[in-house]
Amino acid sequence: MLPRGFRSRGRPRDPSLVTAAPPPTLVRSPRFWAVRLGVLAAAVAAGLALQGVVAARLAAIQALANDDVLRARAELAGLLRVGSVLLFGLTGAVGASIA
Repeated sequence: MLPRGFRSRGRPRDPSLVTAAPPPTLVRSPRFWAVRLGVLAAAVAAGLALQGVVAARLAAIQALANDDVLRARAELAGLLRVGSVLLFGLTGAVGASIA
C-alpha cells in the first residue's frame, strides 16, 4: 500500500488491465533440423578444406626455408597476418551482431 498522497506513475490501479504474456514456444520442425545440419556440414567441409590449403602452404614454406630463410619467414608472417585478421574480424563481426 502506498502512503497517502503518493501516486505511482505508469502503473494501472486496476489489476485486470495487467496481462501476462504466454510463454514462448520453440518450433522444432524438420526444416529447422535440416538447416541446422546443413550449416554444420558446410562448416565442417570448409574447415577441412582450409586445413588442407594451410597444410600445403606450410609445406611449401618449409621447403622454401631450406633455401632462403628470410623469405620463408616473410611468407609465414604474411600467412599469420591473414589468419589473425580473419580470426579477429570474424570475432568482431559476431560481437557486433550480438550487441
